[in-house]
Amino acid sequence: MPSSARLSVALTLALAASFAQAELRLSPSGTGGAVYVPYFTVENGQSSLLTVTNHSDAPASVGINFTEQQNGQAALYFMVFLPPKSAWTAAVVSSGESALMSTDSEVCTVPQIPPGGVRLRNFDYAQNFPDGGPTSLQRTRSGAIELIEGATLSGALAASTVGRDCNALTMRYLPGAGSRIADLSAPAQGISASVQVVNVEEGALYPVAGVAVRGYSDKPLDIDPSGPFPRFSRPVLPTASLEFVAHTPAGDRLAFAANRGPDAISSLFMQGSLGGEIQENATLNADTQWVLSFPTKHEYVARFQGTLASRVGAGQALPPFARAFAAGGSCETIAYGQTAFSGGLQPSPDTLDLCFEQTILEFEPNQSGLGSLRFDVGATREISARRLSDGQTVRLRGLPVIGQRLSRFVNGSAGGGTLANYTVALPLAGEPSRAE
Repeated sequence: MPSSARLSVALTLALAASFAQAELRLSPSGTGGAVYVPYFTVENGQSSLLTVTNHSDAPASVGINFTEQQNGQAALYFMVFLPPKSAWTAAVVSSGESALMSTDSEVCTVPQIPPGGVRLRNFDYAQNFPDGGPTSLQRTRSGAIELIEGATLSGALAASTVGRDCNALTMRYLPGAGSRIADLSAPAQGISASVQVVNVEEGALYPVAGVAVRGYSDKPLDIDPSGPFPRFSRPVLPTASLEFVAHTPAGDRLAFAANRGPDAISSLFMQGSLGGEIQENATLNADTQWVLSFPTKHEYVARFQGTLASRVGAGQALPPFARAFAAGGSCETIAYGQTAFSGGLQPSPDTLDLCFEQTILEFEPNQSGLGSLRFDVGATREISARRLSDGQTVRLRGLPVIGQRLSRFVNGSAGGGTLANYTVALPLAGEPSRAE
């Protein structure tokens, strides 16, 4: 083969590798360059224990953003600097009207978390970006956690991270401290995260796994801890591309315009329906909640800085959602059905209104059976994309949603005054949207 041909082939393979690395897809291993933990809470006597792990062989910087439950606005954000093969842990507990996050980890954060912890705040939705919803701190008591891997670290940043020199890291991120670019390289995409929702008095524990995305960024992000902070719903455009490419769970490979990054993330979570078990049985002392999280909803319904609704929607709601966020939320009316475990129909509401970014569904006593939610019914419930296999414009019907079932069974006859609780947390079964 002539040398020019070999060079051409090598260049083609190199470009293909760079594009493949940057394409967005859900990670089956749970590790990636961006992670979304769909639920934390301090309600009803519960606490939430967060673990963030760096599985790579190099130190990494990670941006962490706690978002409030109603409209996905930031309630607390900071950076954590993880040595190789290390983890950072924190607890989120009830503190008056708000929630308090604290950590005893030696792994560094910027800003540094004080020994007494730091409260989640209402500074965005009450002051910076009022959205018409309540301004009380109650909104911070439940929500989601977004994690963005900023970069693989080298040089002085790596040395300070591995040596747990938190003061040195803080100094490097002060205004006017100079460029950090020489110490940053592309993320290794080796981050995972999870939350354990715990009620100590009741002996109940629900594990909530983070959902990881690979290909979020193929270049280092020099995150500024003072903000504006990166959001999970806004991937970074690949350096060699003018559009985002996403591999959907249904097997489609889709392209999205440069100004539609949130659509690319949404395509990974688009569901036509979700369903699962409901255990509400007085004999078994069983009860069930469904946690529904819409990880990109704020992009389509919220007017705060940087959202699709504020940039291209003139403050109006954009598909796949129908209503802009206001005092009562941004409600979507969803078709709901339920059958008995034996298959017979049970009386149940025909529709439910889901109004917030995280919604908890409670069920009536003795309402055990199989429940289902239908998201692909409605004029607005679709996003458009270009299918790469044939160049056709296609649509995904449904809503971007993550669902989880939390069930508890109580054995009141354990003996010796012991109350034995058995808990389960499982994903709701979905019907991923297919491009049509």
